[in-house]
Amino acid sequence: MDVRQIRVETPLQALMAEQALVLAKQLEQAASAAPRGKVLARLEEAAVNGGREFVRVSLEKALQVQANDVEKKLLPPDSAPVADVADTKAAPRATC
Repeated sequence: MDVRQIRVETPLQALMAEQALVLAKQLEQAASAAPRGKVLARLEEAAVNGGREFVRVSLEKALQVQANDVEKKLLPPDSAPVADVADTKAAPRATC
């Protein structure tokens, strides 16, 4: 067995590397278990289903990371500027 090290720099990269390995194992298992003459069909099915899950999980994680980054950049609720009371009063109505 060929052992290799993969260096990841973010949690998203780590998740995607793990998911890619899961997909590779699924493809290997599908190829081994496929009956003669059905290898391509079984591999295509495994690739489509596994690939769909890979993309779904990766997008979910990427969007969560983005949402967390945006939340960190927002001001905390107690730091919002408040207008003076005089500035918020409506002008008196004109009388007819």
